[in-house]
Amino acid sequence: MRTLTTSLLGLVVLAVLFFAVNLVGGMTLSSARLDLTEAKLYTLSQGTKNILAGIQDPVTLRLFYSKKLASKEAEGLERYAQRVTELLQEYEARSNGKLTLLQIDPEPFSEEEDLAAEFGMRGVPVNQAGERIYFGIAGTNTTDGEATIPFVELPRENFLEYDFTKLVYSLGYPQKRKVGLITSLPVNGAPGNPMLGSRGTPPWLFMDQVRDAFDVVEIERDATELPADVDILLLVHPKGLNDQLLFRIDQFALNGGKVLAFLDPHCDADTEGINPQDQMSAFSANRTSDLGPLTDAWGFELVLEKLAADREHAERVAINSGDAPYPIWLNLPAELFNPDDPVTADLKKIRMATPGVLRPVDGAATSFERLIWTGKESMEVDRMKVVMGHSPSSVETILNEFVPLEQELVLAARVSGDIKTAYPDGPPEPVAVEGETPPPAPVAPAGGWKQVGKLQCIVVADADMLADNWWVRVMDFLGQRIAQPNANNADLVINALDNLSGNEDLIALRSRQSFERPFTRVEKMRDDADARFREEEQALQTELENAQKKIDELQTTQEGAVSSLILTPEARAEIERYRQVEKDTRKKLRDVKHSLTKDIEALGTRLKVLHIVLLPFALVLSTFAAYFLLAGRKRS
Repeated sequence: MRTLTTSLLGLVVLAVLFFAVNLVGGMTLSSARLDLTEAKLYTLSQGTKNILAGIQDPVTLRLFYSKKLASKEAEGLERYAQRVTELLQEYEARSNGKLTLLQIDPEPFSEEEDLAAEFGMRGVPVNQAGERIYFGIAGTNTTDGEATIPFVELPRENFLEYDFTKLVYSLGYPQKRKVGLITSLPVNGAPGNPMLGSRGTPPWLFMDQVRDAFDVVEIERDATELPADVDILLLVHPKGLNDQLLFRIDQFALNGGKVLAFLDPHCDADTEGINPQDQMSAFSANRTSDLGPLTDAWGFELVLEKLAADREHAERVAINSGDAPYPIWLNLPAELFNPDDPVTADLKKIRMATPGVLRPVDGAATSFERLIWTGKESMEVDRMKVVMGHSPSSVETILNEFVPLEQELVLAARVSGDIKTAYPDGPPEPVAVEGETPPPAPVAPAGGWKQVGKLQCIVVADADMLADNWWVRVMDFLGQRIAQPNANNADLVINALDNLSGNEDLIALRSRQSFERPFTRVEKMRDDADARFREEEQALQTELENAQKKIDELQTTQEGAVSSLILTPEARAEIERYRQVEKDTRKKLRDVKHSLTKDIEALGTRLKVLHIVLLPFALVLSTFAAYFLLAGRKRS
């Protein structure tokens, strides 16, 4: 009796200790977490941890989630919202007090809903009463900075960490990044000439978006140095750059500077050296981008004198009173974009004109990750076929000579990793202009010129795609330009600059695995059942065809038949036999489906028994075993 009393007392003590440990742990270990998910979905990447640890301006995140309304109207949203909430709580726990998370339930027609609307949160109507579900994030810092995610959409699930970290980064590191622009195209517009009656041209619209997000400084092509505070270099059809500037670009990349380059083997928008009065000037005009020795040193090449052609994804052009695909003008859909890179994951359509082909250099140490590519019905076309312009004859020539390579051609890529300088002997000697004093030789910085470094570069093999006519329709309304985009060309630029504007921690972030884990065993069972079903279905179709053939034979060979519509006894018997076969086969099909359902239900039952009964029972047994083992040791 005494032993039983002692055992019961011990169990009571264990229960009290259990609740006490949970209470104390909840108060003192609130930031401690154990991530047991297979893909470590709740474990932040090292890059995110570094960004959170270095926040310069405290950030407040307001998570607007209509929890009560979602529980009634959108039950499927609850699990996803729980994951988002727990992930943001992890951000707060890892920020050393520099990030505060506020959870707000904007109930219909409340002050909280008004606040959500003020922050630009997007409410989704769910019923006829006009009630809306909100599920967005509004972030602010202490310097009136604001960034939002109007609605945390499920298709962006794999990019949750990237999106949240980018938002925090834009607020916690509020200083605008500086972009250095080097170009041979009139992307900033061109002044008019009143004497000649020309009005000039406005800036290309993509540059308006770039200037909204970044501090842009233009660098002339004849410059010999780069501004010291440039974070990103934007190279748009660079050509004719002097060796001193190329050397500085190389040093910029070696020292951790980021590069976004739009290179082009044949830029239609480049009219330098072309005289409209002299058609033959197009032959001698240089319309090819050129980075000298840098591309080889950085581990990639733009294939010279070749254009990427894709017959399947070609724009259609008017030709000979009809239309035809023009394989070097491309209309590229989302399936040709890298879905795992945040730069291209959300793009729907990109339009390109006479793009080039990118390839990795053999033996390069850099990583060459493609972002955009052609379909397999592609080939390389000689640039000289369009050097005189685009005409019906050039369209016909390219189509008549088109032989698909049955391989995809890379049009845009991310190039990163270890590189060596393209100028191992140091800066090139300054070139003196005739009649002028030679410029002084560049002075090496403390520690000397960099010889090795890590490259972060995104390169696109087309510059024409940035021109307004290739991605946007522009209308004039009361003196203002109204843009109606028809492709994501400008989004590609902003996404790339946005991605590169972060430090290496932000750039290194990639998509994370979905938190929905498929039931692979159930899927295998479904696949097997489908295969069996298809076999039975094919057998039924074969029986049907054979029976019909037999009936036709009986009808046509019947002697003295008045009409093929009058069935003989043999035909009737054959039909009855077929109907019985069909009935039996359909029963087999139902049995296959029923068997599948039974197998899945049985598997579900076993899992429920395992989780609801066996695991808790095993835990209780192990607890008793541990207790009696300790009690036995004390007695001995």
